[in-house]
Amino acid sequence: MITSIGNVDSSRVGVASILISIFIFISVFISLIFPLVPVKSSHELFARELSDTSAVVSLNDRQAFYSLSKYLEFFEDKDSNLTIEQISSAEFSKQFKQSDRDPPSFGYSTSIFWARLQLYNSSELDAEWVLSFEYPQIDRIELYLPSPQQIGGWISKKSGLLYPFSARDISDRLPAFSIPISAKTSQNIYIQLQTTTPLIIQANLRNLIGFWQYRGNQNIWIGLIYGSLIFAILYNFFLFTALQDPVYLYYIIFATGAGLILFAYDGFGIQYVWQSAVWWNKHAIAILAFPTSLCLIQWICLFLETKSFMPQCHRILRSQQILLTVIFLSIFILPFQFVSVANTVGILITCSLAIMMGIFAVKRGYSPARYYLLSFSFFPLGVIAHQLSQLNVIPAFEWIRDIYRVGIVASVVFLSLALADRINLLKAEKLRAQKHALAEKDILNEDLKRSQEQLLEREKQLEYDVLHDALTGLANRTWLTQRLQDLLQQQQQKFAILFIDLDRFKVINDSLGHLVGDELLKYATIRMQSILPNFGTLTRFGGDEFVILLEELTDLESITKLADLLQMQLQLPFYLNNYELFISASIGINLSTEEYKQPEEIIRDADLAMYQAKHKGRRRYELFTQSDRIAAMTRLNLESDLRRALDKNEFYLMYQPIVSLQTQQICGYEALVRWKNSAGQQISPSEFIPITEETGLINSLGWWIMQEVCQQTQLWNQQLNNSNNMNLSINVNVSPIQLRQLDFIKTLKQILIETGLPNHCLKLEITESCLLENIDSDTNLLQDLKDLGIRLCIDDFGTGYSSLSRLHDLPIDTLKIDQSFVKRIGSESDSAVIIETIISLAQSLNMHTVAEGVETRSQLDKLIAIGCNFGQGYLFSRPCDLATASKILQNGLTCAID
Repeated sequence: MITSIGNVDSSRVGVASILISIFIFISVFISLIFPLVPVKSSHELFARELSDTSAVVSLNDRQAFYSLSKYLEFFEDKDSNLTIEQISSAEFSKQFKQSDRDPPSFGYSTSIFWARLQLYNSSELDAEWVLSFEYPQIDRIELYLPSPQQIGGWISKKSGLLYPFSARDISDRLPAFSIPISAKTSQNIYIQLQTTTPLIIQANLRNLIGFWQYRGNQNIWIGLIYGSLIFAILYNFFLFTALQDPVYLYYIIFATGAGLILFAYDGFGIQYVWQSAVWWNKHAIAILAFPTSLCLIQWICLFLETKSFMPQCHRILRSQQILLTVIFLSIFILPFQFVSVANTVGILITCSLAIMMGIFAVKRGYSPARYYLLSFSFFPLGVIAHQLSQLNVIPAFEWIRDIYRVGIVASVVFLSLALADRINLLKAEKLRAQKHALAEKDILNEDLKRSQEQLLEREKQLEYDVLHDALTGLANRTWLTQRLQDLLQQQQQKFAILFIDLDRFKVINDSLGHLVGDELLKYATIRMQSILPNFGTLTRFGGDEFVILLEELTDLESITKLADLLQMQLQLPFYLNNYELFISASIGINLSTEEYKQPEEIIRDADLAMYQAKHKGRRRYELFTQSDRIAAMTRLNLESDLRRALDKNEFYLMYQPIVSLQTQQICGYEALVRWKNSAGQQISPSEFIPITEETGLINSLGWWIMQEVCQQTQLWNQQLNNSNNMNLSINVNVSPIQLRQLDFIKTLKQILIETGLPNHCLKLEITESCLLENIDSDTNLLQDLKDLGIRLCIDDFGTGYSSLSRLHDLPIDTLKIDQSFVKRIGSESDSAVIIETIISLAQSLNMHTVAEGVETRSQLDKLIAIGCNFGQGYLFSRPCDLATASKILQNGLTCAID
């Protein structure tokens, strides 16, 4: 990715949004007001009435070009019902008047306009002249010439957008007509014009040779413009094939679309491509503008990385895409003038937003945005000038169309330069990263060399090595045992030991390898030794376990302060082999007493205290008490009882209904395992489930639960199908240990086949923390389950540390909101906000939500209000045995709320 552009301050975005909104409002107001101004009446359209002797074009051999703006006379047929015979009669002769515009333009009008041109050939020879119209966007042009064969008759020639190219008198991209005139003769010609586009009449008269010379010179100029576009497109296509970066693909589509718009605007489309497609000829520009604008917006999002660095602007651009889509669809239902104005307004809004974001990017140090700003500075000028000329606000000079063309080409070229500058920026960043990596590598190589030299020196001291760890150089377990034995024999000296276990070391060692793990141990050793008092000795007990022996016991407060310092040192990041590693420690503290006779006893109890710290969440210390030893023995006995519990049928299942919050209908149950041991004691699942996972008993217990609930749910569904024709689903909690068994899917399919339960009736609940381990392999496993039709839930969502960036990749159907949020929904507003956020996230990912622990009516009402789908809790029903669950179903699926 490119160097961070930086997050835009919300206050600046707000001010910029207000300014840009004012600009947009003014643009929209001007663009919408002018089309609504009525077309001027006939006596206002023209500057003056002609005298009886009107302007006549005197043709001769010495002059090859005539601009007809001051020669053309116009008449507006508001009823659109006059014929050539009527309009050429004496009755209408004096009603023709010249336009006050040069070139003549009448904006948007629904009337038919007639134009009259009086010609006189003063030459001694017959001549053929060409009447050409330089503005191509006119629907219908019909030229009437006096018929030489029939007095009072007329010859008609047609051209314009609504006629195929084959109907044109001269095969040219712009409307043009051949006018033959005999020597020393005069004639009046009439032109009928009608269009839904702006009526701009820039007409010229040239002799035949002069016409084709002018058109050739003009095509050279236009060819240079198209050549620039094609070069930019091909150059960026080469970059796209080399880099596979989508930003170049969207640029190519935008530049191609801009070129096609000019291609249609200049009349090349009807000449070379869609010669007979009349409808396409009229609407090509508006239709091509739609995908071109969409791709331009997408290009802006990728180029400026708005989703990451300007999220508010990113959302505005997405809204703009929707607006452009609406404008595009309006082509088929609204008048052309409104579509044209709306399209222009949409383009101006897009350019305004682009300029605003470009300014923010430049201020943040993103250098490629400079060319980007130049691009969007040129383009709006051409669009505004072109639209104002079409609205008859300013004269439609030919150079305005050139500005329109140059604006588009300049935009494309400068965007290409911005992409080129972006490549240079990427290269510079890559070079800096390589230099930084080489510098860190040199440092690590020096450290490794120093460590190897130290190890070689220690190997020479065999006696020393027997009592010290070869990796860290610390005193080892043998030394610690001997020293403790000496201290116990002295009896009068009080001492303490701190048993330290590095948290998450196994994960680092397994994932990055033993070399990185060994380096981490050595660096952790250095940090711990740096804070030890003079009377303290750090020893390596084995693996990632260390023991600190404090031979001069002062007070408990000093020992706990030392434990806190150890935590602070170990929680700082470690930088090894280009990895940034984090660890912590679980510490057990044990003080010497007269009861201890052997070193192994005091080490054993410190170890017990360390495991208590691990069970309480790690990253902490615990002081050994006699209750720790009792708890350890209790756990050992509990493990022995567990191994016999399944054979003795001591486990049983409870069922808690899952209710639709909208209909109060029971849609399924969650199966909950319970254990009542042989002594009649009820053991909590929080006590025995972790033990089953550690000992591997969870697999046998889990498959027993799966077999029982699938069989029972199928029996319930058979009963419901007979009465209500409904299927009940069953939720089963699955341990990550069981889930990752190689034969998990195979065994599960076999159970579903044996019990006859439809796959979609089974929902597997997986803990949130389970998804963070081996997420790639777990995603494939979950997808295989999803392909079988089995539905998947994340249990206790919101209590773990889910990788939200990967959540959309997981085939999850349901998020179960943890009851800790639901219980506080009435007292803490933050809980309601969290639940609402989870529900919004689930809805955006097409997932359902289940609220756990619903206990009050107020909680239910709030959950319904924010859109939660399902709920379970004491408000509906406590977990019940099989008989009670069956009775609930027999009484109907509607759940009675307590």
